[in-house]
Amino acid sequence: MYSPKGGCGTTTVTTNLAVALKDANNKLAIVDSNLMFGDVAVFFNEHGKNSILDLIDRVNDLDNEIINDVLVKNKATNIDIMTAPNQSQFVDAGIGEAYSKILEFMRSLYDYILIDTTSYLTEVVQSCLDIADYIVLVTSQDIPAIKNTNQFLMLADASGIGRDRIVFVMNRYDRRIAISPERISESLKQRVSVAIPLEEKVINYSINRGIPFYVDNKNIPAGKAIADLANTIKDMIKKSSETSQ
Repeated sequence: MYSPKGGCGTTTVTTNLAVALKDANNKLAIVDSNLMFGDVAVFFNEHGKNSILDLIDRVNDLDNEIINDVLVKNKATNIDIMTAPNQSQFVDAGIGEAYSKILEFMRSLYDYILIDTTSYLTEVVQSCLDIADYIVLVTSQDIPAIKNTNQFLMLADASGIGRDRIVFVMNRYDRRIAISPERISESLKQRVSVAIPLEEKVINYSINRGIPFYVDNKNIPAGKAIADLANTIKDMIKKSSETSQ
């Protein structure tokens, strides 16, 4: 989960998508990779004592127990959360390779792993983008967000990140604003897969409660858009699996 512009609601999309993807038959984890100001735990009204940074020096000894020691399980949703550090981590240089090893190990434990990231392309964020099967790219209707998104897409093209790995999402979509998903799709040559409508009151209330809005507001327009996003990702995984067989 990535946005090249802060404030586009990436964590909101991450946490609600997690709830939409989670069911009784799968295991799902969120890894908060915003090491400076990560808020995933807050969005679930949780507080973690440890973070993925506590695993960096143990990457060669990983097992289920070690991973579980740094996870917080949200009982309301049965989602496992690897929280951000309690103290902001200002520098992440030199840990990208270890970070990737931890995420690779977690692949064997979970059906879905959602990685929430910061907008800065730090070493950790680049490692997350490299290892991800799919990148949910989040933008909004304001010009700075669109400009940054365009720059990221050009960077992705130059660095070999296939456009077929990118799920383009417009968050906080307001029909009253002339910048439509169709116009952005055409301008950036990347189709907006899902537009999540602006539901400011409901979403702000859910954040302050520490309960993702999808838990009890599935049928509002934003909830239906989150469900569409979950189904889009499931379809992509299914097609990829069928192609590889």
